[in-house]
Amino acid sequence: MRTPRAGFTLIELLLTVAILAVLAGIVFVVSGPARERARETLCLSNLRQLGRAYQMYMADHDGREPEKGARTQYYELGLPSDEDFTYLVDTYLRSRAVLFCPSYHGRKPLDRITTTYTGYTVDPNSWADLVAQRGPDLPLWRCEWHNPTLNPIIDMRLAPRWSVWRFNILRLGGQVQTVRIPGQSFDPWQW
Repeated sequence: MRTPRAGFTLIELLLTVAILAVLAGIVFVVSGPARERARETLCLSNLRQLGRAYQMYMADHDGREPEKGARTQYYELGLPSDEDFTYLVDTYLRSRAVLFCPSYHGRKPLDRITTTYTGYTVDPNSWADLVAQRGPDLPLWRCEWHNPTLNPIIDMRLAPRWSVWRFNILRLGGQVQTVRIPGQSFDPWQW
């Protein structure tokens, strides 16, 4: 008399593996937006820390508060120049990881770039005019890596009118916010 085997048949095993794979796929798809939201929150935190580093640097270098109507150069505000940026980072930031967005998916490796955030580059002659117009609302840094495309600057022109682009922006006064820009509004610095 034969004793029955205690085990799974091949069909039962394949069916169990298929069910587990489908469940894992569902969990992965559902948790994707939550993970991106967590990365965006960490990006906002990084920009906030960078803004505080700028505020400390400005306080240490006798900077004035930016105000609308006052034509002030970056050095009068106590802001660092391009040469002093590494000093700002090394002295006022705890880690260089603050300079990199967790959603960065660019082609250059992180050890070859200074930061993943885009700085507000402007002609030094018009800087004082922009500060006079915008005051502390002037954008200083922005992050554009929370959009689904790889290159928002190129794709923005081709985007449908109903699309909305998301940017995390650090302003000159230290405020950090997420801005949603409607499609076909190309200049994210206007916000």
